[in-house]
Amino acid sequence: MRPYAALPELEVIPTEGALAFEPGPEWRLGLPVMDPDGGWRAEDRFSPGTFRWTVPAGASSVSLSIRTVPQVSTVRSERSGELGSLLARMPHGSSTGEENSGPDGNGEVSFTADEVRYWAMVLPGDLVRRETSSHVAAAELRSLLLQASAHVTGERFDVALWAARAALLVTPNHERDVTSVTLPFLRGVIGRIEEEERATGCPGAAAAGLPRWSSGIREEGDGARSVAADEIPIEYAALMHQAAVQAAGLAEAAGEGAVAHRARALSRRLRRWFQREFWLSTPDRARDLGNLHGGEGRPIRGLCLRPHMLLAASFEGAPFTTAQRRVLVRVAESRLLVPPLGLATLDHDDLEFHGDSPENGAVWPFLIGPFVEASLRAFGQDRGRQRMLMQLSSAPSLASAPMAWAHAWGKAVSPAPFLDESSDSSGATPRHPIPLGPLKYALNIAEGARAKRLLSGGLPAAAFTSIGSSTAAAGLKS
Repeated sequence: MRPYAALPELEVIPTEGALAFEPGPEWRLGLPVMDPDGGWRAEDRFSPGTFRWTVPAGASSVSLSIRTVPQVSTVRSERSGELGSLLARMPHGSSTGEENSGPDGNGEVSFTADEVRYWAMVLPGDLVRRETSSHVAAAELRSLLLQASAHVTGERFDVALWAARAALLVTPNHERDVTSVTLPFLRGVIGRIEEEERATGCPGAAAAGLPRWSSGIREEGDGARSVAADEIPIEYAALMHQAAVQAAGLAEAAGEGAVAHRARALSRRLRRWFQREFWLSTPDRARDLGNLHGGEGRPIRGLCLRPHMLLAASFEGAPFTTAQRRVLVRVAESRLLVPPLGLATLDHDDLEFHGDSPENGAVWPFLIGPFVEASLRAFGQDRGRQRMLMQLSSAPSLASAPMAWAHAWGKAVSPAPFLDESSDSSGATPRHPIPLGPLKYALNIAEGARAKRLLSGGLPAAAFTSIGSSTAAAGLKS
């Protein structure tokens, strides 16, 4: 049996009799527990289900043997969004550009857009957790970029933007293209942005209608798209600017002056458009959604307080000033942070708040990582915040909690392990039917590891003189 995906599989063997396990995951929050010194404290406890042990009549002594099942790295053919089975099918370590043999032995392994996006989100923190060498990190990044390249010109351009972000986090040095494919990949990304801009007149048009990580979009299209076709999510607008700045640096180092000039010009246009479209003077914070045609779009949707604006503020190349980053961190801390469990996807005072919805209220532990990064970019190594950030990055929810927690009125209530949109044999839906999409528990662990390394100053990208903060201020004057 396996309590849940963040824990290893356990083998429980009785010395006598028959043992059966009936899964029934359930959490109890704030249970009083006595310390060895006689004091009391509150703890959250998890029960995975019920064991039924039939002991033979007349047995004088019985016992259970419990051991952790060794994890064997194998290629599994079934589809799963869980990191272990997904990465088992990824072509790790390939530095030659040749395709690895897939489960069918035909040399081709296909991945859904959501799987590749998930890989791009997890990879930077997972490399930190595994303490890989720079050679291995470059090889794994190369494999990711080769998979994501199919989406540079496709409908799921969000996959390419997340992959470009992974490239910056894994290899933040602009002096050299260590993968040999990063610069060609970024050339394709800025080419796509320029093409959409020429067609519409809007620098951010390439990000219009892209699905967010919490949207539960499926490849078959049976999910509900949370972003309208003419709406531009703030995090993708920030990622486009970051990709343009990233491409300019690599192209200049490679001696491609024409590409560097194009990328710098694009970054300036994106920066000016971003500040006009997303920053609000009243209230003094960012808009969650921009509009392809300018104007207000849907005001209620655009003004929702969501963590996507904090996510944008955590990106190194986001076109924010330092003062703007500080505003976003403070408002997220006061309205979205539910310590020590994570950040909610919507302010609980919002009209659209629903605590059992992944888009409108659930608490996500992995967002602690972007919160820590945005805080460091906004305030630097501020002693007053350091203790709070260290406590958040060491929160148990990042190592053992479910992927998402239900949320109500500023408090985390019953968490939501094992949740999907399926029904059980009786036709009943789960108690908290949160569609998780491709996001699984491994993202919590990866972002927790990355947050700790950021706080220790051990990541090259943690030189918090952000490429976005300095250029944004210059752009506001131009």
